Amino acid sequence: MRRDWWQVLFGFSTGILALSIIFVAACKITAFGDNSLIYFVFWLGGLGWLHDYQGLITGIGALVAAYFSVREIRCQIASSEAIAQKQIASAENLERERREARKSANLAVSPLILSSICQYAETNGRILESLLSETIEQILPNKVKFEDFSKLPTDVTPALKELVEVLSAKERWYFQRLLYILQVEASKLSALKPDLMRGTIVTRSNLESLILGQAAVYAEASALFGFGRSSGFELPRSITKADISTALFLLGLHGIRDDLIERYKLDEDKVWNPYSFGAHLKSESDTFGWKK
Repeated sequence: MRRDWWQVLFGFSTGILALSIIFVAACKITAFGDNSLIYFVFWLGGLGWLHDYQGLITGIGALVAAYFSVREIRCQIASSEAIAQKQIASAENLERERREARKSANLAVSPLILSSICQYAETNGRILESLLSETIEQILPNKVKFEDFSKLPTDVTPALKELVEVLSAKERWYFQRLLYILQVEASKLSALKPDLMRGTIVTRSNLESLILGQAAVYAEASALFGFGRSSGFELPRSITKADISTALFLLGLHGIRDDLIERYKLDEDKVWNPYSFGAHLKSESDTFGWKK
């Protein structure tokens, strides 16, 4: 450890003072022969040395006072720094605990939010299925009447947003993907009526695509249920075609499920990802160490 320069100076000055006293004492003792010792005692006891060496003694005293003053200041600074570090550590721990509490609270209610999303997809899936029966020669008539599509509950997006804020980067990605798919599919549904009113041709394949989109919403939300219920739940990297098939069954779309399975090969255990969000899969895989 590097020695403080004040300590070096203090030691050096003390050494000089000690040598000076020894030297003077030796001089006094030897200068007066047999009476030198008595003279030295009187000189020392009478504080004559204070007069003779007052400049040196004053300087040494000033150095000693400065040394202890600097030492005390440094001790106070070190103590203040230690207190500040403890306060910072305490604040960080408190913030960490608050963040964990927020995360736990959001995860606790996430199954309710995901259930709302599944119900939303189920309602819209059945409306779309009813439109399939209205098609004539694979075309949906422009003047067809149908009920409005279900809107996503207003509390879903804020709840997912707050959950995303407290999750880790890897966990966050799954809910970001769910939000992305929700936005894409909601946009498609909202455009259907205006398209029909403008005379845009809507085919049976278009409707099937919308149905598969609602199945994807259902599958994505269902895949995240376990995460909210158990901290050790392993999140799936992506939903598969088989997951879409299962979602169609759970949506109650039994009349068209077999046809969609055959047409889109939904019995395969391959990744289902018809979204541009899939462009992030490779980079996310590299970041989080997923196996391809």
